[in-house]
Amino acid sequence: MAVNDVQPEGMVTLNFLGRRMSNGEAYVFVYTDDQAANMVRTLVWFANRPDLSFTMRDARHLSREVARISEAAIRGES
Repeated sequence: MAVNDVQPEGMVTLNFLGRRMSNGEAYVFVYTDDQAANMVRTLVWFANRPDLSFTMRDARHLSREVARISEAAIRGES
């Protein structure tokens, strides 16, 4: 039985992504399943900010996690 099968009406599942950088900074992102596409766009936006240590490599890594989480949610494994 998937977690979503027993959630009360109106409840949503929150997904968390995190990345600790070598300089000690940490990036934590929270999104719902229906916000996955926006989450990927946000990751790219962060990677394009020259004032942040978050890179396109980080965005690619976390984007793959978003895809994995989304696929699991579609299969009912969230």
